[in-house]
Amino acid sequence: MNLIKRIRIKLTTLWEFNLFQRFGFPIVKQEKISKSIIKKYLPDQPIIIDCGAHDGADSEELLMILGGQIHAFEPVNAIYQRLRTRVSKNENIHCYKLALSDQTGIQTFYVSEGNLMHQVLYLNQKII
Repeated sequence: MNLIKRIRIKLTTLWEFNLFQRFGFPIVKQEKISKSIIKKYLPDQPIIIDCGAHDGADSEELLMILGGQIHAFEPVNAIYQRLRTRVSKNENIHCYKLALSDQTGIQTFYVSEGNLMHQVLYLNQKII
């Protein structure tokens, strides 16, 4: 391993450790940030945006731990319907069948179905 690569790895490790020590961010990239750690950086009753809310499991967990209002965005119709069904009795979770972007307009949206070994793409599904 050359010297530059070893220095890069060392600096990355030190940076990740510093983030963990100062803010509670995980050192291991695959580890999820604890929602209870996030809570200490948010105001009481926060307004949370859940982009790509899928079936609403994270929205429900966020609401249970953090309180407040959740605005859940899910552009894929079949998944959006599951989201609406799951959170229908919770007045603090608001659902939107929209994708979020930094631009206004209509884009081609590619939806993957299946696991990583077998992916089928539905082309030209238009999301407004």
